[in-house]
Parts: sequence; structure tokens; C-alpha cells
Amino acid sequence: MCDPISLTVAALGGASQFFAADAEAQRFETNARIAESRARAEQARANFEIERMRERARRERGTRRVGFASSGVQVIGTPVEVLTDLSSDEALQAAGMQLDSDITQFRPRVLAFEQREKARRTRLSGLASAARFGLSSLAGP
Repeated sequence: MCDPISLTVAALGGASQFFAADAEAQRFETNARIAESRARAEQARANFEIERMRERARRERGTRRVGFASSGVQVIGTPVEVLTDLSSDEALQAAGMQLDSDITQFRPRVLAFEQREKARRTRLSGLASAARFGLSSLAGP
């Protein structure tokens, strides 16, 4: 039978192993949240830039339409093709901006995943260490 002092030492030692691992796991979780925050900020920046580029393109198309109309050109044929090309160019630029943003977001998202995985492994390792410490303390010399 184990004496109360051995039980207390085993419990405290195991708890300290577990809490140390949990503190490190929380650090990894915090790093993951920071990385995800960076990815969200990059997406917000990209959304803002894409919308700004689209607004600029809308104004340019409007200016061209007014120019065509004021010069007496019928808006069929070549002017329509010019406006269509502008719209296609706008879509291509938006897709390029989104791709650049996705590439920029990739690293922080991978980092967040890695940090969460480290947190999970650290917690499991802490539990295993606490159990080993407790069992070895109870088994005695």
C-alpha cells in the first residue's frame, strides 16, 4: 500500500508535468490565432484592393461610354468591344489580385495548422509524462 506522502508527491509531480505541457500548448494555440489573424487581415486587404480596382474600372468604363456618346459614336461594334475588353481585363486583374492574396495567406495558414498540431502533441505528451511520473513515483525505488 502507498503512503500518503508518496501519493501526494506522485499527484503533485504529475500535475506539474501536465500543467507545464498545457502552458506550452497554450503558447502554440496563441501563435496559431496570430497566424490566422494575419491571414484574415491579408484577405481583408485583398478584398479592399479588388473593390477599389473594380470601382476604378467602373469609372473608366463610364468615362469611355460618355466619350463615345458625346462624339456621336453608336455604342455597337467596336466601342462595345472596347468596353467588353475593359470588363474582361478587370476580371483578370481581380483574379490575379485574389491569387496573390491566396499565396500570401498560405504561409500563415500552414503555420496556424502546425502550431495547433504542436499544441495537440504537447498536451498528449504532457498527459503521458504525468502518468509516467505518477506511476514511477508510486512504484517506488
